[in-house]
Amino acid sequence: MNIILQSPSTAETAAVRTAVMLMDGGAATVRNALIEALDGHVDLLRAGALPVGSVEFVRRAMELAGIQEPQNLSYPPGCHEFLGRSVERRTSGEVLAAGAEVFVKPVATKLFNGFVLRPQADAADVDEHDREQLKILWQLPLTTLVYASPVVEFQSEWRYYVQGGEVIGRARYDADGPEDAKEPDEGVLRRCIEALAIGHPHALDMGVLVDGSTILVEANDGWGLGLYRGAMKPAAYLNFLAQRWESLYIPKPRKAPAP
Repeated sequence: MNIILQSPSTAETAAVRTAVMLMDGGAATVRNALIEALDGHVDLLRAGALPVGSVEFVRRAMELAGIQEPQNLSYPPGCHEFLGRSVERRTSGEVLAAGAEVFVKPVATKLFNGFVLRPQADAADVDEHDREQLKILWQLPLTTLVYASPVVEFQSEWRYYVQGGEVIGRARYDADGPEDAKEPDEGVLRRCIEALAIGHPHALDMGVLVDGSTILVEANDGWGLGLYRGAMKPAAYLNFLAQRWESLYIPKPRKAPAP
């Protein structure tokens, strides 16, 4: 296995490097690369090398490998009964012109981070993250497609890494919820996994509302997915990433040697 790790190191690349260290010698070869230098690894990528890094890093690797980026997975078919709220596709121009408080996230994978748009709020009451995302939103064409949904309040939010229809890792990721908040209902999670029937490694973000009910926050594709602390062992994470990349990779035919 050939692996290309983004430099500088992140929690994700460090986990993969640890997994490789624990493998039998020679089972994997690791190379480091800045995103600007990925072009120098195009032959390896076209031969199936696994890129590990940020969404931008893996997206660029896809381009070089001739892989078409998969459609956004945030709200896949079959998810609506688990959302607990309405989610509409709108343009960024429509959302900005409406002047209403709404949670907004891009249809294109990781174009910006989802945030609560609060047009009537004082600037001092908007945190730095939301200000930065709003700035990005304003810089995009007004025809950019986004998802818009009512703002809901969560007690806790968890990410479940799913491979082969089974949960292989999980971690709580909300920073502000109470420590003793309820965990998502495992029965709802299981029904959601079965209803979505996503055939490749992915993650489901599940949240518990203040009324105690469990809903789906969003789904996440395995190709552009970070690793939350304590979610799973490094070897499991590497296998998760490798299986998703293998499902995307299409071997390129070798050119016949010149006569």
